Amino acid sequence: MFQFIKSPDIFRTPYHRSALWDPQSPLHDTIMETLPPKELKTASLRRKVEFAAGRWCAAKAIQSLDPKYPVSVGINTDGSPRWPEGIVGSITHAEGYVSAAVARYGDCLNLGIDSEKCAKEESAEELAAVVLRNDEEPLLLNSPLSRPQAVTLVFCAKESAYKCLYPLVKRPFEFDAFRLRGINFGTRTFRFDLTDTLSFDFPEGAGIDGRFEVGGVFIHAAVELFENRLRS
Repeated sequence: MFQFIKSPDIFRTPYHRSALWDPQSPLHDTIMETLPPKELKTASLRRKVEFAAGRWCAAKAIQSLDPKYPVSVGINTDGSPRWPEGIVGSITHAEGYVSAAVARYGDCLNLGIDSEKCAKEESAEELAAVVLRNDEEPLLLNSPLSRPQAVTLVFCAKESAYKCLYPLVKRPFEFDAFRLRGINFGTRTFRFDLTDTLSFDFPEGAGIDGRFEVGGVFIHAAVELFENRLRS
């Protein structure tokens, strides 16, 4: 089963498609055509279906942006999506959920999206040790979310920011490069400061904004980067 659903309200762009999928369903044969024949040759069936589902959503998002664009989304050597010229985008998968968002390059410098199934109570502190800086803990003290939800949210937010910046700075970096400066649970927005200079265009102290949504068992976060939103 592959069912399109309403996308979370985390982007300005309307070119965002999301779906639920069941890796056991034979209906997945209809979307496996989106899988490049030489890609993921040795991957598990689940990974292949997940990949195809993500590309399917990406193709639908591109078609809604402009049907003149080619809808094929390949793979770069680092494993990231290779978007058609003139398009920026991001794809996320999370245990039966997949989502893709795109925009025209120029309208948007880049974007990043991440969705995660909420961490379980027993694993939340392990995740917190990986994703939370000591100076970020106070920002979660008055959270209306449960501890597992709040920790998963910070992970999602940092992952979406990483996906947005990585193609622009063209080098890997650690989550510690993002310091959570503020989170507003009413407006569902968050803000990071860069703690390191990632490139000339992304110096230490620059600010990155994003939005989030808690939907059922999933947490969603997104960053859209516009040049006029970089702050120091």
